[in-house]
Amino acid sequence: MGTTSKAFSISTPTSSDAAASTPTFMKDDKIALDERYDLEHYSLQSAAGADDTAANAAGRHIPGAVRTAYIGTTAQINALTGAAREGAVAWDTTTETLKVHDGTDWTTYTVPSASTKSKYGFSVYSNAAVSVPSSLASATAIPMKADVKDPAGVVNASGWFVCPQTGMYHFDGAVAFASLGGSGYVAVSCLLLNTGGSDSLIKYGGNASSAVAIPLSNISCNVYLTAGHIIKVGAMQDSGAAVDTYISGQGTCYFTGHLVG
Repeated sequence: MGTTSKAFSISTPTSSDAAASTPTFMKDDKIALDERYDLEHYSLQSAAGADDTAANAAGRHIPGAVRTAYIGTTAQINALTGAAREGAVAWDTTTETLKVHDGTDWTTYTVPSASTKSKYGFSVYSNAAVSVPSSLASATAIPMKADVKDPAGVVNASGWFVCPQTGMYHFDGAVAFASLGGSGYVAVSCLLLNTGGSDSLIKYGGNASSAVAIPLSNISCNVYLTAGHIIKVGAMQDSGAAVDTYISGQGTCYFTGHLVG
């Protein structure tokens, strides 16, 4: 939209004006001020609700620049990059992040709200046994696909967590093993990080007691992730033979997590 120009003035009654005219002056002044407020407010918006672009923004409010607070999607904010001046502030409704323009581009700051943390929370578990070979050299990933509680869609079809937003996340998980056939063996859950290549083991759970009938290893930790990183629950054991994970409802092999900040 083009810039709308309009002259505004405040009228003041003089001694020659009748006292009865004073309410009219006051009414006219209020109308003028209301119109000015509406125009300045509208100058920050896009015409007919259309997406803002650098071309649309040019000449509005402050000629050739957007120098004020702005709320919009990632695409809308990126379209303003060429018109925004240093110090412009924007709230990205797509990623729920705060952005500040440095004169060249936007710098993003994560300000997680309670709704964001809740939105990225998830809970899943495994309902199918997985064979875990006898090896402490590498871990076996355990798909978590059952009873998915995942309002934001952060768990993919393979049962892995896909980080939606850079930040600190808290994870809890567990893996139960069928009997290891003796005692003195190592049987642990773990977290695996995948950044686009192979899995890397980043956190160990506690060593399950191999002396019990159903060894169970729990893991609980915080991990700082970049958007797009993948986290999997894994398992390792060294009983000397392959051992299946033990499945019994939701309490034996599970995976939960949420954004911390």
